[in-house]
Amino acid sequence: METLLATAASKEEVVPAGSPIWRAQVGHDWRPEESICDQVPCPYPQERMKPRRDRAIEGRVNPKGIPFLYVATELKTAVAEVRPWKDEFVSVAQLTTTRELRLINCTTDDHQVMKFYFNEPDASERGMA
Repeated sequence: METLLATAASKEEVVPAGSPIWRAQVGHDWRPEESICDQVPCPYPQERMKPRRDRAIEGRVNPKGIPFLYVATELKTAVAEVRPWKDEFVSVAQLTTTRELRLINCTTDDHQVMKFYFNEPDASERGMA
């Protein structure tokens, strides 16, 4: 955490108010289709795309019982993050930010070969990872 805090300023990004963000969930709902006298798959309704308090399991960030809203700034990223099986339905919602968001981007875009450390690296190298 100390390294993250020390390097956070160089990794800060701003998402402007009014920007699209994406929420994806594996699964779908059903709606009646009168022309074929049956039901057809459709995306989850708006209410279902919100985190559910009664089903907040432990996740990447959230502790058990505390729901978190996972979103992405790119549609493809949101879908990839839910890791759907081939031909599996994914419900996707496009949301819009109502205020400016300040984020810390912990990814790297320098496409360097992954480094492995067998001993604790010094502080300057930790900030580069």
